[in-house]
Amino acid sequence: MTGVQTCALPIYYDIKVDGAIASIPADVLLNRCAQTGDALSCAAVVRSGSGFVSSINGVLLNTNGIRIAEDEAFCDALADLRPGFEVYLQFDGFDDASDRRLRGRPMAQARKAAVANLAKYGVPVTLVSTVERGVNDGQVGRVVEFGLASPNVRGVNFQPVELRTEFLNAVDHLK
Repeated sequence: MTGVQTCALPIYYDIKVDGAIASIPADVLLNRCAQTGDALSCAAVVRSGSGFVSSINGVLLNTNGIRIAEDEAFCDALADLRPGFEVYLQFDGFDDASDRRLRGRPMAQARKAAVANLAKYGVPVTLVSTVERGVNDGQVGRVVEFGLASPNVRGVNFQPVELRTEFLNAVDHLK
């Protein structure tokens, strides 16, 4: 492919959000269940005896785990949201270099501490790994092994990085 320019983009987010735990909208859960058969979404849909949807229950917290790793009182509060609550934990691997590339800083210790703290309070977890070829793709097996060895981990989700040429060209124009 000629004429396509690429650039390495360091990605770092420093976002602090308080009071952001909320339920997933009912239409999102219902659509996700109907379109993909996602077990967590389908489990949140409650049907009446006649087959009509009577309610949708469930909360999914998508997080990098830093506060969970550092604040056991927060983990205790999260445990009160069960049943129907799960943590969707960013878990890209164990390597500092790949963490710096994907997240801007080492995260392995915080991830492991978050899983341990959530296990202590019986909070279920899905590990979510953003995978980029040549960056952390060699850690996929180790992430799965870690999940299998952790009693509160219910699943592992892999999300491949997609760097589209339209995005990369737009970034080049901003230079």
